[in-house]
Amino acid sequence: MLIFLHDLTKRCCESFSEDRRFSLPMSQYDIASYLGVRHESVCRALKKMQRQGVIQKKSKNIEIINIDNALSPLHL
Repeated sequence: MLIFLHDLTKRCCESFSEDRRFSLPMSQYDIASYLGVRHESVCRALKKMQRQGVIQKKSKNIEIINIDNALSPLHL
């Protein structure tokens, strides 16, 4: 889910370095279908990223707070 959000920000947000906010272009059900996981898994992943301080989520609006540090162990 984290890599999906990272790739999504690269594609959707031309000025991502300035404005780290965007609106999800699809529902959580659609994201789950795209990723081949259950809807509940997407919900849990988003909640976990919020608890860890990686994102702030309000409805379909997401603000990326600290994705680079979250991705660093993945060497991306």
